[in-house]
Amino acid sequence: EPTQPGDATTVYQWVKNKFGAKAVQKTASLWGSTEQFDYNEQANAMESIGYKIIYNRGFSPFETNFTSDILRMKAEGVEVVDETDDAVSDLVDFLQQANQQNFHPLAVINGTAYDSSFFSSLGNPSLASNLVIYEPDAMYLGQDAKSVPEITLMTKWLQKVHPGASMNLFVVDGWASGLLFAQALQKAGSNPTQASFLTALKGVTSFNANGLFPTVDPGQKVAAFCEVIISVKSGKFVRTDPPKTG
Repeated sequence: EPTQPGDATTVYQWVKNKFGAKAVQKTASLWGSTEQFDYNEQANAMESIGYKIIYNRGFSPFETNFTSDILRMKAEGVEVVDETDDAVSDLVDFLQQANQQNFHPLAVINGTAYDSSFFSSLGNPSLASNLVIYEPDAMYLGQDAKSVPEITLMTKWLQKVHPGASMNLFVVDGWASGLLFAQALQKAGSNPTQASFLTALKGVTSFNANGLFPTVDPGQKVAAFCEVIISVKSGKFVRTDPPKTG
């Protein structure tokens, strides 16, 4: 997955458009303490389009209680909470504890909740009604399977190799990495070496994992900035914007 300096503003602009410039003036961010660099880039992206982060904290990988953060956010009138890179378990803890404290921000932004284990972990799906999920991939839990056949193939092999495993972004990234490896290997010659393989890999300038995500240029490390906005309605993940693939 090619990356470039900075961070995309796509989801942040979507939230601003939906809830208004005033709402994003009261933003809080919770981020893993090991993700300091990522948080800095995300904060810069938010602030570049008018967000004001009035509360933020980096938490350790072993923390499970966010009540003190929630009470601070509630007291300061936070309207938008950014948990972009937080793991599913951390997000579930936050949503459950926020409900216990009667804290209901307009939007909770996250990029990992689109996971087959999310609802069983959360318990009450209504706690995720304000969740704004963004994904750079097609909806791989099955919603886009008709238009992206690669999803069915990937799901079949996941269950064949690891029966009962959760489908999530790590599976998709791993599958796509395998496809990219194979594509470069085919170009590396009949007797590939590490050097010829890396040369071939740099020559791959168009790749989308057979429709799993927007076309990127791995060789030149040029990423795509297209994202799917996903909401939670009636205990289901629902494609919100764009309304369909393509």
